[in-house]
Amino acid sequence: MLKHLKRVFIQFHPSDARATPARELLARVGNDKARKSNPDCVVDYKVVETAQIPRSFIELQFADNEQHKLYTADLKVADIVKLIEQKATEMELRGVMKDVNFDPYSSQSTGKAAAPAAAAAAAGGKR
Repeated sequence: MLKHLKRVFIQFHPSDARATPARELLARVGNDKARKSNPDCVVDYKVVETAQIPRSFIELQFADNEQHKLYTADLKVADIVKLIEQKATEMELRGVMKDVNFDPYSSQSTGKAAAPAAAAAAAGGKR
């Protein structure tokens, strides 16, 4: 789960029922298996024990430096995990495309994406 993350920060109030996703995520990212997946990922948390209950949130910083701040009141831990997995898949796909010198936005790419468009243009726009 931590493979593509640089940093995870979780803040919650211990008696806030809306903080359940934050506590659950902390349990998931703090276990040995998750920590071994990326020992360089910094996992930090703050338990706020004040009279006024602040909003619980999670900050994620990915390896590409993209950051997300998620307030947990209306989320489930599955939603947060899904976001992490989707971003990880996107980063892996970008890495593969870079490895094969494929740029979907360039006609100069060594990939084959430009070929169907060129064939359609040569056929007068018909496919």
